[in-house]
Amino acid sequence: MLTARVGAFALLLIAWVFDPPVADAQETLLCVADAATGYKWDGKDWQSVNFNVSDEKYAVKPSQRQRSPADGMDYDVVRLGDNYSSAPCWREKFKNGNYMGQVACGGLGIGFIVNFTTLRFQHVYGHGFVGGADDGKDSPYIAIGKCVKM
Repeated sequence: MLTARVGAFALLLIAWVFDPPVADAQETLLCVADAATGYKWDGKDWQSVNFNVSDEKYAVKPSQRQRSPADGMDYDVVRLGDNYSSAPCWREKFKNGNYMGQVACGGLGIGFIVNFTTLRFQHVYGHGFVGGADDGKDSPYIAIGKCVKM
């Protein structure tokens, strides 16, 4: 009897790993940063620094524009208080009807990775250092945080 239970549990685990349950694609997430670290120009050199992220809150929501609803769904990452998307996303739909659990959003220099299953995110701001203007006006960083379903 124990062997049958272990076998059934193993099959369930394998099914979950290869086809994890994914929430409805229409969901909106509110994401709040917990911590951020990066680099800041101090006038002479780039120094590692932790940033205050108390005002970093984002909505990850279905976009007004939808390319191909049969294949997936467009999302936007909007910082609360802004009226524009800082990072567009594409959430692929699998042939079995489930949606990808994790998406990468953004473009050149800005990245936002969100996992709809674990409700965690990473926000990467990559401008600043690579542009060569060592003036302290642009500081690259990475922030991490958690999301809740709205």
